[in-house]
Amino acid sequence: MPIDHAPIAYEPSPPSPAAPADRRVPRLVHLTGRHNKIEAYAFGFRQPVFQYELAVQAEAAADLGALDALMGSALETSMPAMAAASPSDLVERLMAWTTVLLQRARHPVLEPARLLKRQSGTPAVFVVAQPCLHPAATQEVVLNLISLINKASQPLQAPDCLNSTVTDSLSQLTRSIEKHGFNGFNTGHFVAAAAELGLPWRRLRGQLVQLGHGANARWLESSWTDRTPVIASGLARNKQAAAALLRMNGLPVPDHHLAESATQALRQADALGYPVVIKPVDRDGGEGVRAGLADASAVRAAFDEAARLSKRVLVEKHVPGRDYRLQVVDGEVQGVLERVPGGVVGNGRDSVRILLEQQNHERRTALDDRRYLHAMDLDDEAMKLLAAQGLTGESVPAEGQGVRLRSASNVASGGVPVELSLDQVHADNLRLAERAARVLRLDVAGVDLLAPDIGRSWLETGANICEVNAMPQMFTTMHKPMLRSLFKGGNGRIPVLIVIEAARPDLQVAGSIHQWLSRCGQVAGMARGGEMWVGADRVATGLASSLVGARMLLLDPAVQALVVAFDGEQAPQASWPVDVCDVLVLHGALPDTGGRSQWQNWLSLAQFLKPRQVLVNVDNADCRRSAAAVFGPSTPVQGVHWQSATDLSEVAHRAVEALIGATSV
Repeated sequence: MPIDHAPIAYEPSPPSPAAPADRRVPRLVHLTGRHNKIEAYAFGFRQPVFQYELAVQAEAAADLGALDALMGSALETSMPAMAAASPSDLVERLMAWTTVLLQRARHPVLEPARLLKRQSGTPAVFVVAQPCLHPAATQEVVLNLISLINKASQPLQAPDCLNSTVTDSLSQLTRSIEKHGFNGFNTGHFVAAAAELGLPWRRLRGQLVQLGHGANARWLESSWTDRTPVIASGLARNKQAAAALLRMNGLPVPDHHLAESATQALRQADALGYPVVIKPVDRDGGEGVRAGLADASAVRAAFDEAARLSKRVLVEKHVPGRDYRLQVVDGEVQGVLERVPGGVVGNGRDSVRILLEQQNHERRTALDDRRYLHAMDLDDEAMKLLAAQGLTGESVPAEGQGVRLRSASNVASGGVPVELSLDQVHADNLRLAERAARVLRLDVAGVDLLAPDIGRSWLETGANICEVNAMPQMFTTMHKPMLRSLFKGGNGRIPVLIVIEAARPDLQVAGSIHQWLSRCGQVAGMARGGEMWVGADRVATGLASSLVGARMLLLDPAVQALVVAFDGEQAPQASWPVDVCDVLVLHGALPDTGGRSQWQNWLSLAQFLKPRQVLVNVDNADCRRSAAAVFGPSTPVQGVHWQSATDLSEVAHRAVEALIGATSV
């Protein structure tokens, strides 16, 4: 059975400036000052972790019903009622609130928070591991929530005052941490899809993430990849230039002209024939697009709006038809959406205004994909469309009657994406989208197609490509298929071997394995102490630790396999450079420290690596005994090999050879 956790190395920290201590508020709940911001992998989590120790007085959890209700209302989420609670219940609720707040601020939390340790007494003490994106921002969330709990625990707390405090605090906190989250839509969903597919991920900066390790890794920034051509993406962003190139290749695109003024836009609309579309030349996501413009006043208003976004505005012939988005990845359509213009559906009882309010509320509070749909207002565009349908905001549509409130159908303006299966799409239409991406030299593209019926060939019905997006915003169903395509069904990992051994020249198993990998034709990286190698070249010295060097090597696209050597005589830390390893080698005699052997300390943390194989030096009784306690018959390790010191390197070499052949690339 796994042994108890080793003592954790905590990092003391001053109170967060976002949650200043209030001397008038009793500190019934507080952080002890023992916490750890972990950017690497710890405790079996597959994302960064903020680990903290919390002290809770029993009276702090006695009556949290009012605060809990206010939190649920402010966060627009529902949790089971909690009128009275124990300290353990309070900590569980604190973990749940933290997760909801982080997710609302676009910080992916892909695993539940975990209570690592609890100690009864007065106060009760808890150690919590909170998975997160940005540990410092997560600390800010925890401190602010603790401050709210302490304020709510004050006697005679006025409900109105508490309500105002909760609303203001959460609003300020969300704004403060949003800048550390993933902006936009794609990145967070790619990270979530990667976690589901078993792809390791790591944030590099901003919206740029690495998926996979070393030579098998890919970079993504939104839906741009490390192989998206700069020339092609710049060309696609210029709608006029992209349409011209598509037209040169015989692809169907609507007629359009560049307008430098509203007057010129009106002349061009007359020449093209109404209705027309107005769009900025160089904006994405449907921003500033107005479709179905049927008169001069609508054209003038749409031009003014587009001109505020771009110096160049297109007037385009409106093409009737249904709006489809075809997602192309590496030359193949991976998904298709029909984009239905924003509107409401009547129920025979409520007015358009009430129906829209209800729909906006449903989108805002939904737990399914509706939460990603945009709210709409009864603005000028909506009122004009209502008038064209003989309706007003107070009209009551019949049950099932569709009422259109947007001319364009993109999701950003309130449209609704409806996923279609590929067998619903005619093969000619799939090839059309794939060719559009190909002639623009794009590895990833969102091709917007206007066609009467996607199930019939465009060669028979006619169709027009109104836009090709080089950084398409994809709906939630499309991120996973794109990653499967990018990684050819693999998991983006390289062989990783971790060696824990005594720091003696006669026990350098890591160096032997590294040399063996090179003889097998692999460019192997090795991190050992303060030094780092790529192949035969020593590329860095004076590094803080093997952990630091290993994390560097995982970013190097030349590295096809990785060996990490930890000096067993050093105190083990909580984190590892990878979430799982292929081979774990335990070798050498380590000294006891404070009545607990170093092997016990190391292996209490090494169990989280879930190694495929464990190679154990049986010549050392303490190593053998500690390994048996963690990696005995009851653990799901594929193979545990008990070897003498003289045979350990040879067994490791055989494991490496088998691993290279089995690892997906």
